[in-house]
Amino acid sequence: MGRPTTLSRDGDRFKVRKGWKVDDDKKSPVTFYLGYEEPDARLRAARLELLWNYARDRFQGWEDGTLQIAKAIGKGDESVTMVPPKDFQDGEALVHWVKRFPPEDFARLITVVHPSIQRQLAEYNAQRQQAIDEQKKQLEQFINVGYPNHGNAPEKTGYLLADAVARFKKEENERLRESEWSKTQERHLDYALSFLTNVEDVGDLTAEAIRQVNQTIASRPLAKTRQANQSPRPISEAWAKHSRKTFKAFIEWLDTREDIPFQKPVQREFRPVRVVRTQRDRAKSIARGHIDPFTTDELRLIWRYARPRERVYMLLALNCAMKHAEIVSLQREEIMFRQHHPRKHVVTVISDAGDSWLMRFRGKSEVMAEWKLWRITVEALEWHLKQNPDKESHTVIQNKNGSQMTRNQISNKWNTLIKRIRKDHPKFRHRSFKHLEKTAATVIFSMAGGEVSSMFISHGEPTKDLLLKHYAELPWGTLHSTLSNLEKRWTEIDPVFTGVENPFPEKVKQSGPNISQEQIRQIIELAKQGLSTVRIAARLGLTWDTVDRWRKRGNI
Repeated sequence: MGRPTTLSRDGDRFKVRKGWKVDDDKKSPVTFYLGYEEPDARLRAARLELLWNYARDRFQGWEDGTLQIAKAIGKGDESVTMVPPKDFQDGEALVHWVKRFPPEDFARLITVVHPSIQRQLAEYNAQRQQAIDEQKKQLEQFINVGYPNHGNAPEKTGYLLADAVARFKKEENERLRESEWSKTQERHLDYALSFLTNVEDVGDLTAEAIRQVNQTIASRPLAKTRQANQSPRPISEAWAKHSRKTFKAFIEWLDTREDIPFQKPVQREFRPVRVVRTQRDRAKSIARGHIDPFTTDELRLIWRYARPRERVYMLLALNCAMKHAEIVSLQREEIMFRQHHPRKHVVTVISDAGDSWLMRFRGKSEVMAEWKLWRITVEALEWHLKQNPDKESHTVIQNKNGSQMTRNQISNKWNTLIKRIRKDHPKFRHRSFKHLEKTAATVIFSMAGGEVSSMFISHGEPTKDLLLKHYAELPWGTLHSTLSNLEKRWTEIDPVFTGVENPFPEKVKQSGPNISQEQIRQIIELAKQGLSTVRIAARLGLTWDTVDRWRKRGNI
């Protein structure tokens, strides 16, 4: 049996050229259209290959009967009603024509229905049974293959899987510009490949091997981390989904490389597999809510305990819906201080010369986004730019040595901040940095609706009409006015950015205080009540020098 013909496209449809039809001793090639879905097209092409072998051996090419069956298979029909040619529509000629196409010959390909004389054809059943069994075996071998030779065992291609993986990672790193996400993708792929056993050659990637990896990850095995070693727990739902997605991308990449002798199995090896979700996962979701945003009191506590640089990250998340990747990649050219909106001719945007803006294309989705900056955000960004060692760099968020920060560094600073808070407030819930963005998006959703909230987070198109952006300007004015209202709410009505006398001092101490923020607050409060240094030290369990030092800093 030969190799299946390579599929090609005609617009969105898949097609394949298979065999020829003999007319007056001339061979005319025949093209079949196989639908819009690649897995269906591959299966139909496999069936056409079997039918072509049958037609070529018996009729030296396609003729009216086998061509009718072939076209029905190409369309994906479950059955075909045969229409005899004009010369074979009466009497014995019809019986003779029908006998040329016994339904049993095509039982595993398609159901063949003749308009009449079904009983006359019953005599063929016993004679053709052996041929039917052989056809079944050939078809199963053809459909279930997952390797180049289409046999029952994988064939060594000589191309090592390790080389293919290294090449895939290199191309992805170049495409994603060696970002933190590319490193995360590498970890996802390595995790998925760890479930492959005895696979060294790309030819060993059979349909069964691929299916086994997908099902294993979907079952959420125990995590392989230090925390999991102390307290066993399964991998997270997000890790399972992203690992399967990256593994699928790797298989698709292998299939598209002409210099790698690999062909993706025709079987639907990536059928939707539901990632296992335990009852404990559901219970946690109910307890914390679907989004689990911060409350105003929690935001106020974070602001008070945060250090100056951490307050900058917090403001970018609340004001501009930024997470780790967006913050570390922020460029100077994307910030516009104290000027009119660049597109002030747009009627939906009203601005003056004192407004500031942040505009950029989101790296992951290439979606245009813009935000009106709050006054305290402007103060934070200007302070941070003054603190940067490399004044010539286009990068806004720099380390102390002038290099660009990484996502992990922001995560570490956030986790350290939460630990400081929990030292004084043990019941404070630990949530990741991205929940700041979710908090702001939730509030904006309640204030202005889904479209404005979608524009705020800039993850995709705010409406289902993908062509609308070519005909109408998005309501940026509504978003900017909503941000102004949110600024008023969090600075005047229900203040969040309070409790710190000077959130962005000109000189930042290299080390923090040797006592907690809560103890400092208690020293100040007790001193204002008139208690002496000795009594405050005795009540809080601190030394006289420590209490006296903080009293002087508070001018009390």
